[in-house]
Amino acid sequence: MLLQVGGMRSALGLLAVRRACCLSRSNHTSPRTLEYKPIKKVMVANRGEIAIRVFRACTELGIRTVAVYSEQDTGQMHRQKADEAYLIGKGLPPVAAYLDIPDIIKVAKENDVDAIHPGYGFLSERSDFAQACADAGVRFIGPSPEVVRKMGDKVEARAIAIRAGVPVVPGTDGPVTCLSEAQEFSNTYGFPIIFKAAYGGGGRGMRVVKEYEELEENYQRAYSEALAAFGNGALFVEKFVERPRHIEVQILGDKYGNIIHLYERDCSIQRRHQKVVEMAPAVQLDPHLRDRLTADSVNLARQVGYENAGTVEFLVDKHGRHYFIEVNSRLQVEHTVTEQITDVDLVHAQLHVCEGRSLPELGLKQDKIRINGFAIQCRVTTEDPARGFQPDTGRLEVSNSPPPPPCRLPLSYNEAQSLPPCRARSSIHSRKIVAYHIHTNISIDTWCSCKLTKCTLPPTQEMHFHPKALKDVRGQVGAPMPGKVVEVKVKQGQTVEKGQPLCVLTAMKMETVVNSPLSGTVVRIYVNADSSLEGDDLILEITE
Repeated sequence: MLLQVGGMRSALGLLAVRRACCLSRSNHTSPRTLEYKPIKKVMVANRGEIAIRVFRACTELGIRTVAVYSEQDTGQMHRQKADEAYLIGKGLPPVAAYLDIPDIIKVAKENDVDAIHPGYGFLSERSDFAQACADAGVRFIGPSPEVVRKMGDKVEARAIAIRAGVPVVPGTDGPVTCLSEAQEFSNTYGFPIIFKAAYGGGGRGMRVVKEYEELEENYQRAYSEALAAFGNGALFVEKFVERPRHIEVQILGDKYGNIIHLYERDCSIQRRHQKVVEMAPAVQLDPHLRDRLTADSVNLARQVGYENAGTVEFLVDKHGRHYFIEVNSRLQVEHTVTEQITDVDLVHAQLHVCEGRSLPELGLKQDKIRINGFAIQCRVTTEDPARGFQPDTGRLEVSNSPPPPPCRLPLSYNEAQSLPPCRARSSIHSRKIVAYHIHTNISIDTWCSCKLTKCTLPPTQEMHFHPKALKDVRGQVGAPMPGKVVEVKVKQGQTVEKGQPLCVLTAMKMETVVNSPLSGTVVRIYVNADSSLEGDDLILEITE
């Protein structure tokens, strides 16, 4: 869930873009070189909260909506919220279904879709998807395919930032092709270093390496995560900036070269490189630094001819120096806090820009954008703080409706619906959270009221029994969390050392290595690649 508290003012401010569009377009005096083409039907090539968020904006603007869903998502709320819904990726796993570009384009063409909104994650930063939309005559609600390609390639984006005069962290000139290149970089710049996915973000494919002995394992894990999340495991390497602030700037551009910023968000509170709390504006940010951050963001956007919504991300070190990280050429999860403080509906703006309207025509000029109040967003995750924030599963039994605006509750789950290990999202006012029988991180952020209970397996699944690791039996290695086995790294009869990697689990799009608790011989293995496990399920046994 995503918990958010906004400044106290009328929620009608969020419709500022919509109101501005109602003004006579004859007042817009800048010359037009593109034809205005209204959008009548929008598909969201995504699921969950972001799909529902876009559907709401479309409904407010009188645009018909289309959902797509995988076979596993038949009962999901986003399918129910759309005017039309169609199955994609038949026979594919859920993630693969939402990455099936030909099927998504086929559904769009068969159902007279004018434009596709990619949401965030999945295909949102894939230039081949943006190009496929263009080739099919369907508008992509985002930057041009070329800009998506440039910004999606973190190495090329870095080079563009340098040309624009924006400071960057020392890093490789291109993706590393093998472990030895990463070793060479570490020999030059020293530790710590960080691996980053070259063609994606969101914390996946990102691993910090603090000493030489950790290099090979973290290289493999980062590559595997990036490949699973983005279809490309390419990595680049940077010097790791320790204990920085993570500040990002919201930008918005149109088809006529107009680019503005909507100030910054502070996303410094993270875990495993995943944002947990986002605030807008950043607290105690030097005004001169704010000016440099926003100016660099706009200059970088102009360098590539940026169009639609995007985010320029920076690290700020303890000396107040800022360094460019990347550009996310899409809408961010935390876009809502920017909407709260600027009174600009970013999804409305995305849709209008895609139709061919200019920012001045929408009433969006830089001197008109003001910070009004403060907003904070917190993500509630199904994790257990007592077990190192390991993912947990359960069923959402009861959830309270949110208080009135300006608080927001963008839920994507129904009551009585099973929750996988996830980063669910909601936005509400300051209230207590109460959770029962499922572990979440709400012990650190207590702002809403809900009740969660453990899932009850259907009778057909209760027949399956996987042995549990007994905590008092030395040598039994259990799953530290619910998840799927990615790789078993040892064989039966193999001798292992204490701390040696035994297998790799994936949960919440992140990989976790399970290491041997002792030295000995592997006498039995209970899992294989693709095995689905619950917490404490027995993985293997070792005898000394």
